[in-house]
Amino acid sequence: MGRITDQDNLNRYYENLATKVAGWDQKIGHARKRHALLRVFPVDQLVGLVLVVPAVVHLLISLVNDDQVSRKTRYKIYLALGYFIFPLDLIPEAVVGPIGYIDDVVIALRLIDTILNGDNEQEIARIGELWQRSPEELDKLRTLVRNLDLIQHFGKRINKIFK
Repeated sequence: MGRITDQDNLNRYYENLATKVAGWDQKIGHARKRHALLRVFPVDQLVGLVLVVPAVVHLLISLVNDDQVSRKTRYKIYLALGYFIFPLDLIPEAVVGPIGYIDDVVIALRLIDTILNGDNEQEIARIGELWQRSPEELDKLRTLVRNLDLIQHFGKRINKIFK
């Protein structure tokens, strides 16, 4: 398995995407005002998930590019990245806009959580080194994803896939 992209290109892409995603917060707020269904969900937490999409994608691709990551873990990461790309998923981005990334990032964070709970010390260390935000934020995201009532059943199925 080769590298997906040069790390410098990935870092530039991450910066551009992070800037774009920062503007989604307003769009989601406007959508929440227009759609009653969105007022029922814990939108603040969900917006937090959408806003970390660039950091999560950056981390996954960086892990795939890293020689210290096992082949088995790389295959799992390819599955998670494929889900980001696949247009017809549980919450399609083309239909609902940025909110559609919630299921994608939940799957990716479940995978990251699985790796961090595993026994491969090199992979655990690499996640800490490659994550573009604070370690505390990653811990909060992992806890949030584990505790979202809306996806408990879905999350258990994801965990079975990644184990």
